[in-house]
Amino acid sequence: MKYIRLTQGKFAKVDDEDFVWLNKYKWCAVKMRRNYYATRNVKVDKNWKILYMHILIIQKYWGLFIGRGKLSDHIDGNGLNNVKTNLRLCDYSQNAANQGAFIYPKSSKFKGVCWYKREKKWTARINKKGKRKHLGYYDDEIEAAQAYNEAAQKAFGDFARLNTF
Repeated sequence: MKYIRLTQGKFAKVDDEDFVWLNKYKWCAVKMRRNYYATRNVKVDKNWKILYMHILIIQKYWGLFIGRGKLSDHIDGNGLNNVKTNLRLCDYSQNAANQGAFIYPKSSKFKGVCWYKREKKWTARINKKGKRKHLGYYDDEIEAAQAYNEAAQKAFGDFARLNTF
């Protein structure tokens, strides 16, 4: 594995065989929501277009076009880890399942868990394809996180981002 220098002091990790063709270009580190991605700008006709490193890798090696209803996914959640074994195609629901817990201030550090003030208990819930499912109330935050993990494994399989303890 090799690293390609980006802006903002960041680096993108790529396979050795991808380093030469990708390192010919100047890449930028762009933060989108919770993650950084390697991008570069190209002029197509008279318009500028953003190219993502991970999408170029998927298109080159698998000949796959990422079109309507399809996204690329970083298995480990790190948008700068662009080795081929860390990339896969997914739909919107699978991509959301593989996202970690939100960073903004909240009551729990675990995905799918929050403090329910009225019951004075932790609650676990899961969302799948726009439907929210309540998983129960728990005295212990870790128990609620474990309940989320079990439900996520059933609902999302390999795409489930599980809580770690």
